[in-house]
Amino acid sequence: MKKFIALILALCLLCAFAACSKAEPSLVGTWIGKDGDDELLYVFREDGTGTAKAGNASSDFTYAVEDGKISVTLGDVTNSASFEVTESTLSITDEYGTTVLTRKGQ
Repeated sequence: MKKFIALILALCLLCAFAACSKAEPSLVGTWIGKDGDDELLYVFREDGTGTAKAGNASSDFTYAVEDGKISVTLGDVTNSASFEVTESTLSITDEYGTTVLTRKGQ
């Protein structure tokens, strides 16, 4: 009986820790920023598709995330970059530098 109670207590503690842990922030959503005079808007959808807008130009893309890198395919061209996402910011770093975007509505 003592083993049974100890097992139940262990399971309760495990559930309590799991409930307290925070989920990783999601890349999915709408992100905004600036590049010089151009307003940037990126939309990442759950299905791996997205839309990028810079100034008056707009393009659809697909993306995949693996090992801390994001690969974005636009037409026949795929580019990879490292990224970091928080609840309110998305930082994408490639060979040209780092672009920091803010989650729309933050």
